[in-house]
Amino acid sequence: MNAALPYIIMPNLTEDEIDDVLYLAQTNEHAELDEFLSELVKRYECSKADVIQAAVDPERGNTTLHVAAANGHIGRL
Repeated sequence: MNAALPYIIMPNLTEDEIDDVLYLAQTNEHAELDEFLSELVKRYECSKADVIQAAVDPERGNTTLHVAAANGHIGRL
């Protein structure tokens, strides 16, 4: 018998929230990004990883990893 995998619902971030997460990753604002992610975690009752995964530019498909790497940021997200 196969164990069921947990069902994970990704947060449905607003366009402004996505823009803010991507901007903070782009500008390497660690403290501000961490604070904003914490707010979103409380708002959507999910993990920071869920928020980071959900923050995708709808037009280009870029993620926080894309914008951080494109700007030479090698630190943590």
